[in-house]
Amino acid sequence: MKKKCLVLLTVAASLSVASSSFAAMAGANTVNSAAIVDGSIATVDIANAAVTGAKIATGTITGTQLAAGAVTDAKITDVSMAKVTGLTAAIAAKADLSALNATNSLLAGKAAINHTHLLGNVTIVATEGGEYVSPVDAMNDLNNWCGVPSSTNPCLLKLMPGVYNLGNSSLVLPAFVSISGSGRESTYINSNGVWTLKTAGIGSSEVSSVSLGGTNQSSGNSRYGTVLLENNVRLSDVTVNHSSTESGAGTSYGVCVQNASVDMANVEVNVNSTAASQGIYLSANSASNLSANLNNVTVSADCGFECSGVYFDGFPKKVTMGNMNVSATTKSTVSGQAVRGIALFNYSAAGRGAYELNNLQISVNGGGYTQGLLVYGNNDATLRNSLITATNGNGGYTYGLLAGETYAGMKGVVSASNSSFNVDASGLAIYLNSSLETIKVANSMIAGGVARMGGTLDCINNFDSNLAPFVCPAN
Repeated sequence: MKKKCLVLLTVAASLSVASSSFAAMAGANTVNSAAIVDGSIATVDIANAAVTGAKIATGTITGTQLAAGAVTDAKITDVSMAKVTGLTAAIAAKADLSALNATNSLLAGKAAINHTHLLGNVTIVATEGGEYVSPVDAMNDLNNWCGVPSSTNPCLLKLMPGVYNLGNSSLVLPAFVSISGSGRESTYINSNGVWTLKTAGIGSSEVSSVSLGGTNQSSGNSRYGTVLLENNVRLSDVTVNHSSTESGAGTSYGVCVQNASVDMANVEVNVNSTAASQGIYLSANSASNLSANLNNVTVSADCGFECSGVYFDGFPKKVTMGNMNVSATTKSTVSGQAVRGIALFNYSAAGRGAYELNNLQISVNGGGYTQGLLVYGNNDATLRNSLITATNGNGGYTYGLLAGETYAGMKGVVSASNSSFNVDASGLAIYLNSSLETIKVANSMIAGGVARMGGTLDCINNFDSNLAPFVCPAN
C-alpha cells in the first residue's frame, strides 16, 4: 500500500509540471524570438504578407540588416515625412546626395539652360551667366529667341551690368526691338567702328538705361559717330559719348537722326572731336510728318572745326525742346568756321519747320562765327524762359540770336519772350540778317547790341543788364 501511494504522487507531480509548461506558452502558433536561431528561417519559409508592419517593432530593422539593393522602388509605398528622419540634416550638411551634386555641376557649367523658356521675347546679355556675352551675337540670333519682330511681336534685349566692347563692329537695332540696360552708370557699350549703335528697318524702337560710347573713325565715310537713327526711336536715361582724333574727314556725330522721329528724355550727349562735329543732328527733308521731342537733355560739344550742339536740317512737323543745357566750343580760329549752340536750318520751300523751345541754357565760345541760337530759312520758332550766352575771344563775329538768309521768298518767324541774351562787348545780342525774316522779342534782357539788315524787328518791354529799358532799332 505504501508503494502505490508513491507511484500516484509521482504521476501527479509530472502532470503538474506539464501543466505549468503549457501555461507558460503565449498561445497557439506563437514563437518567442529567443527560440529562433539566427539564420534558421529563410525567405522561402515565410508566406507572402505573413510579416506586416504592425508585427515589426520600431527600430528592429536597421540599415546593416538590409542587403544592398534589397529594397527597390516597387517595394516602397506610403512613405510619409513622419517616417523619414535625418533627411533635412543630410541636405543641410551637403551629404552625399548624387542628385544635388549633378544639379550643381549642371549649373556650374551653365549647360542646357534656356532663359527664353522663362521670359518670352526676351534675351539676357551678361558678361557671365547670360544667354549671350555680346549684344551683337544676341542681335544676330534674334530670330531664334524672339522670331520676326513686329508691332505684334516686339522683342527686348536686356543688358546686365558690364562693359561690352564691340571692337570695330556696330550694334544694329532692328525696328520693334528695344534695348534695356541696367543703368547708364553700370552698363556700357563701346565701339571704335564707324557707328556704335545704328538702326535698321521701318518701325519703332527704344533704348534705355545704358551708356553708348564711341572712339569712332570715319573709315572713308562722310558721316560717322556713336548713334545713327534711321527709324523712329525713343532714348531714355541714356548717355552718349563720342570722341574722334580724325580731322578733315567728314562730320562726326554724337546722335545722328536721319529722316526719322526721335524722342529723348534724360539724355546726355558728349562730343570731343578734332573734326567738324555735332552733338545731336536731325535731318527731316523727305517727310513733313517727322517730329522730335527733347526733354531734360544735356549736350556738350567740343570740336576741332565747325561745331554745333544741336543741328536741325529740314522741315520737321514739330520739334519740342525743353529743360535743356547746350554748350559748344571749337578749337578752330579759322575765319568762316562757326560754333553754334542750336542751329535750325530749312532751305526747302516744300514745308516749314516748327519749333517750340522752352527753358534752355545755351552757351557757345570760340570760332570765326559764334552763334547761340541760329534760325535760317523757312522756320517758325518760339523761344521762352531761356538763357543764351555767346563769347568769342578770337575776334570773330558773335551773336546771341541770329536769323536770316531767306531763300526763294521763304519767311521765317522767331518769337522770344522772358529770355536773356548775353554776348561779349564786340558781339550782337540779336541780329536780323534778312529782308523777309521777322524777330519778335518781349519781356527779355538784352545785354549787347541789336542790329537788323532788313525784315521786321519788334521789341516790347525789354531791358538791358542794368534793368534799364532797351529800345531796339526802328524798322
